[in-house]
Amino acid sequence: MYRTVTRLIAELKVKTVMRQNVDKTRCLMLSQRLAFALAEKIGKTEANQRLHDVAKKALENELTLREAFRQSDMSDLLDDKTLDELLEPTTYIGLASQQTELVISEIRQLRSEEGAP
Repeated sequence: MYRTVTRLIAELKVKTVMRQNVDKTRCLMLSQRLAFALAEKIGKTEANQRLHDVAKKALENELTLREAFRQSDMSDLLDDKTLDELLEPTTYIGLASQQTELVISEIRQLRSEEGAP
């Protein structure tokens, strides 16, 4: 496992088209981030359900997530600055920190089992 992870990391290539792909989705991939922020105001279940409807409207009408949200009845729940921050993909890492910690933990476990430093 350790050798596999080492090889994968060594061969990792970040493609510059990532931002283009985000833009192609009209930021719909950030709907969960928006739902988390709204959950603090209207509850998790309600936020998820209502944001699902917003995302569906965005898809059906070729709108960005921001445009569809601003047209929704939740528009007044977030000011423009907050909405812009939430919909900025370069600031969103999702579960990357937790996933990284899990990989590190697994590597440490494997090393200790193999007697590696």
